[in-house]
Amino acid sequence: MYLFRHMGSHAAQKFYVCPGCNQNIPPGVAHIVAWPRDTGRGADDRRHWHRHCWDRR
Repeated sequence: MYLFRHMGSHAAQKFYVCPGCNQNIPPGVAHIVAWPRDTGRGADDRRHWHRHCWDRR
């Protein structure tokens, strides 16, 4: 089970790599940030996904 939130384009200020397609998410592109619910590591487990990749998983 995952927790997630939407990251708006204004908050996306650096490059991320989407684990769904292994492509860049450039700054200024809205996307999803997700992390496993059951881990206590928080930021270490966060992954940034393209919205369409998250929806397909």
